[in-house]
Amino acid sequence: MRKDNREALLAEFFEVSQVMTRAWKQSHFALLDEAEVTLSPAQAGVLFMVEHHNQQSGQELAHKLHISKSATTQLLDGLETEGYIARKTSAADRRVTHIVLQDKGYEMLQLLKAKRQELLSRITHSMTDQEL
Repeated sequence: MRKDNREALLAEFFEVSQVMTRAWKQSHFALLDEAEVTLSPAQAGVLFMVEHHNQQSGQELAHKLHISKSATTQLLDGLETEGYIARKTSAADRRVTHIVLQDKGYEMLQLLKAKRQELLSRITHSMTDQEL
């Protein structure tokens, strides 16, 4: 493949991926609004991360999310205030605090997963198996 063809294809791919990302986000936000979800995308991401890596510290979360410790603390404070997560002191080391999901956090994750599945179904319902 010639270099100029390759670059043109890459540029087109990049443009299409940006359009798809914008469409996904707009659809996602619309579904969350329909469900009256009051979490920010960042807060929802933290809930998914806590579910996947339960009982980790705020510092570990910050590292995995690639955000600052102070930004992580702000997100966790909001989630804790709303009852989605709790901070538990480690039995092994009292200096360490682990983040754990509360029942309300699990319930929200179930709603978010259902809405994500609904969005994927809306997007893919008219696609053929080959297109998928």
